[in-house]
Amino acid sequence: KGAPKTSLAVNVGKVVEKVAPTLEGFPYPPNDCRFLAEPIDYLIFNGITARGKVDELIFMDIKTGRSSLNKHQRLVKDAIDHNRVKQRLY
Repeated sequence: KGAPKTSLAVNVGKVVEKVAPTLEGFPYPPNDCRFLAEPIDYLIFNGITARGKVDELIFMDIKTGRSSLNKHQRLVKDAIDHNRVKQRLY
């Protein structure tokens, strides 16, 4: 009985992840958002569309219901929180 309900919640969450930037009230322009899926849902280049410059980079994860960050998402959050983020060229 619980498995179908959980499965439905997971599937709804996956749909919401993909359409979140188009929903009313989403705080960033959809054109600034790049969907990554795993481990973080979006990388947001805040300001790039409207002003032609990146005011900030935002790593965003979309959660529904009582969802929380998984292990890999917590590791990404920890790296960001401790300024362990770099840019490289290859």
